[in-house]
Amino acid sequence: FKGMLGSEIGAVGVGHSDVLGALFEEQWDDGLAGNDPKHPWAHIIDRYQPYQGTAENTIADSLLIKDNVRFASSVTEPNQCYNISFIALTDDDNPEGILIKPNALIQFKIPAMTVNEIRPGYHWQYVTLEFNNGLEIQYSQPDQGIYGGANTVYYTFDPAFTIVDNIYSRFQIAGVPIPEPLHLTGITCMQQFNNSQGPVASDQHQYMEMDFIRVVGGKDG
Repeated sequence: FKGMLGSEIGAVGVGHSDVLGALFEEQWDDGLAGNDPKHPWAHIIDRYQPYQGTAENTIADSLLIKDNVRFASSVTEPNQCYNISFIALTDDDNPEGILIKPNALIQFKIPAMTVNEIRPGYHWQYVTLEFNNGLEIQYSQPDQGIYGGANTVYYTFDPAFTIVDNIYSRFQIAGVPIPEPLHLTGITCMQQFNNSQGPVASDQHQYMEMDFIRVVGGKDG
């Protein structure tokens, strides 16, 4: 930099910034399989009984829209209903997944992640980043996450904003040891209603919109 700096004319400043590039990116412009033919998204739906509910994954206006509905039921333990979208980020060229360095950021916009009835412990909805050594980062809303064990860290995000989160810092804040090297192996979008919760008096509805999700990082970390 050369120019006015405070009251000094012709000041010179020198700085350095890593150039971050996309290590992974999904913007939902190419349908449910996603934009990378080497790493297609899989979408898994299970009702356990066909009359139990409905689930659907669609693309509209470059958004992934996930719906998971369990119908009202008088049975004591209504069946589980889940709707999972998953991408594996390992391949022949990168069998360990995507190498993650200390400057790597997760960026996403999820404008909606809602459920019409909060019953903590009996339903969950979240997005997880999955790493080697069983590490995970789970992004969710209040009372919609699930305990994943000592190797999972948690972040409650605001759907009104684009989220930018440093992956290393998220583990460090939680006091979770980071393996070297660290690899991202997959991403999961989960919606599930669990059983053993007593009769369901009205339809239960989970809804998620994902605008985009990407991981960026610099070569030198």
